[in-house]
Amino acid sequence: VDANEDGAYLDLGIGKDVYVPTREQKRMMEIGESYAVYVYLDETNNRMLASSRLDKFIEEDDFDFDEGDEVSLLITEKTDLGYNAIINNRYIGLLYHNELFANLQPGEKRKGWIKKVRVEGKIDLTLQPTGFGHILDSKDVILKELKENGGTILLGDKSTPDEIYERFQISKSAFKKAIGGLYKERKITVSDFEIKIVVDHLAD
Repeated sequence: VDANEDGAYLDLGIGKDVYVPTREQKRMMEIGESYAVYVYLDETNNRMLASSRLDKFIEEDDFDFDEGDEVSLLITEKTDLGYNAIINNRYIGLLYHNELFANLQPGEKRKGWIKKVRVEGKIDLTLQPTGFGHILDSKDVILKELKENGGTILLGDKSTPDEIYERFQISKSAFKKAIGGLYKERKITVSDFEIKIVVDHLAD
């Protein structure tokens, strides 16, 4: 709500603006923008302050999760690679741009999954479940949608990722794995921009 060379004031909805000193700003804050911050008590003057330098307050090892685990995410900032997010209020990870099909905002809370924990301690995240169980779920959803829409859906191998995400909230890769599985089971036929249920399965 206010900013100058010494710092900025944020409206956190608690009835009083919280001060962010310039030294605690990862990037210079601008009026009207939203930021994810860590709020703490400055013991030198008993004053509540905030910091957008979140890396100072997170843990960098002793992870209490495995690849594929569901976690809670707090979106913190947009980067060249994607969006940084706080994991379970303790760690920081990255959601990659090329795997996102929805606009994210700093401060937004999302359900996510651990995609990969790298050797150097970096954590890759995804907004979609991973593993074989997810593909089984997606197959059921697609088959149900087909049955409820006369046996045909106007999505196929060459449909865009945005079109697929708008309909099923899954990535194009997950969609292709799911319809590939249904095709191998001879439950559907697949073309560039359409999938159809095999007649024998329409009434199942």
